[in-house]
Amino acid sequence: MFDLARRRWQETHSSWLALGGGQRREGLHRLLELRPRGKAKVEAVFCGAEGLRVVNALERSKACFEVLDRAEVGGLFQLDLGRMEPKGDGLRLVDASGVTPFEVG
Repeated sequence: MFDLARRRWQETHSSWLALGGGQRREGLHRLLELRPRGKAKVEAVFCGAEGLRVVNALERSKACFEVLDRAEVGGLFQLDLGRMEPKGDGLRLVDASGVTPFEVG
């Protein structure tokens, strides 16, 4: 079945339906996937109006690592790209305030 759909078995496949009152909230990103990469890194995949963004945090940066490690998949987040560095594997979170949960309500 996966061969017919041309989907890779090792990737998480999910869909989200976002309902709202017609207001578009600029700058918000939904966390689609969160997984450890090796022993000392966590990788988060966010989706926003500009597309997918991959954000990584290293365990040696404890505050940054904990922010991503505690994040809930499916949640909305505000990303501050000024607090991230571009790296070969995506954006590296260098300040924990670069990823902030968005509180609905």
